[in-house]
Amino acid sequence: DNLRPINPNPSNWYLFGLTFFNFYYGMVTTTFGMILLPAESEILWPHADSLWLGVSLLTIGVSQAFSPFAGHWSDTTKSSFGRRRPFIIGGSVVMSVSTIGLYFASANQIPWLFLVSLFIGTCGLNAANAATNSLLPDMIGHEATGHASGMAAFNLLLGSIISFLFVVIYPEWPLHSCYWQFLIAAVICVPTVCLVARERPGSDFSPEHARGVGGAFTKMKQVLTEPEYKDFLKVLVSRGYYNFAASVASFLMFLLRDPIGVTNPS
Repeated sequence: DNLRPINPNPSNWYLFGLTFFNFYYGMVTTTFGMILLPAESEILWPHADSLWLGVSLLTIGVSQAFSPFAGHWSDTTKSSFGRRRPFIIGGSVVMSVSTIGLYFASANQIPWLFLVSLFIGTCGLNAANAATNSLLPDMIGHEATGHASGMAAFNLLLGSIISFLFVVIYPEWPLHSCYWQFLIAAVICVPTVCLVARERPGSDFSPEHARGVGGAFTKMKQVLTEPEYKDFLKVLVSRGYYNFAASVASFLMFLLRDPIGVTNPS
């Protein structure tokens, strides 16, 4: 095993640091869904904002499908830096670079770049989140799983609340300041998790991952066709349906409000 010995009695501070990525994840997902995407849709597509808001939410929903694959790949990856931390760092870097792309696209009115950056960034964010969630069973004992899950929920809620507080307390701040908040949160949260989760160095990458893109498509085929992955496939499909339904609901709400003119679409 390439992980440190399981910690049967982790402290509160240890669990807080181990799940601190959820703070960043909660801040990003809450701000995007409730604040940024509706506002950006009005900026980038002023004559069809409800339609493109639905497209943007659907883009995020499709990117969620990458999360189970990233979690599975991290299960079998071995490197000198552990098996989870490469995905946490790599996914966060992808999200951070895409955040800059989102800012640039919005500031310069480039709708296609906004959608591309949104899709790539949320794929990276979901990959990092999947690896972070896998740290809990790797690093702590079974007895502390409930406590750790509670701490993860606390960090998720804390990130969501703080993102809303910034908007409420500083309403005069420009919309684009949210992107810089994401970058600051990533710089603080990701190194904290990687320092707390001291994974033991493993061997070289497995041959399966050395195949690169070809290996990824082979794994996707296995997930879709082989019986041993049926539970994994159920999770993948259910997440896809959930995010698709959320996208459709948001699209219909804004469609009723704007083109049709319903005063109270709820």
